[in-house]
Amino acid sequence: MAQVRSYTPKEGYTVIVRRGRDDIKLLEMGILRLAAGGTYRSSSEGDELAIVLFSGLANIQAGDTRFDSAGGRASVFGGRATAAYIPPGSRFKIEAVSAVEAALVRAPADPGGETALILPERVKVVNQGQGAGAVEDHHILGPEFPARRLFVGETHAAGGTWAHYPPHKHDQSLPPEEAALEEVDFFRFDPPGGFALQRLYSPGGASGDTLVLGDDTIVKIPHGFHPIAVPPAHRLFCFWALAGESRTWALRPDPDHRWAPPAA
Repeated sequence: MAQVRSYTPKEGYTVIVRRGRDDIKLLEMGILRLAAGGTYRSSSEGDELAIVLFSGLANIQAGDTRFDSAGGRASVFGGRATAAYIPPGSRFKIEAVSAVEAALVRAPADPGGETALILPERVKVVNQGQGAGAVEDHHILGPEFPARRLFVGETHAAGGTWAHYPPHKHDQSLPPEEAALEEVDFFRFDPPGGFALQRLYSPGGASGDTLVLGDDTIVKIPHGFHPIAVPPAHRLFCFWALAGESRTWALRPDPDHRWAPPAA
């Protein structure tokens, strides 16, 4: 069953998902908020780590590698993200050049890999054409990125459309059709105060759960289909992270709810 909670924005680093709880075995996620001039220091330890800047400018250093004035978007609705990938066994530091908000996502990984900066132009945009309104998936650590377990990205959906549609799931290792990947999602709306509805269900059409998503809602999805309906008047932002024992990108659509564009 999916688990839902809310994050209350606060200064400093706040863990919002801990591994080992609610059937989430690999992923851990936190939100970092720093005032201009603030600094956060930590270590990736035995994990690979993605630092995704939601807003602001930051200097990011891991070992001897340093990226100055990374980021720059005003909010999560201000275009593609800037991110940094930190391999296991790295001490790192984030210095806020301006006020900064960032998501930090981690998963266990074998040693190896290199620190990398993912600039907005390296974020792959995948357009999903469901009905009225454009939906964009932004792949930050997409299938082509040489991570060990993590997939990380953002979904942007206009009001009056759907996200995570057609309904799909990724909870069984059935290559090549499906990979076993746990998922954590984090939501915001523009303007603030919006909401969306998410249905979570298993194959066969069982009723499952219906969730109300608001600003700063966190949803843990260990299994099942999980489409989202976005009402008019508010844009939806979904930050998502997936991880599995093997890094295979294979999502199984619900055959009873396949979507195709209307005939011309």
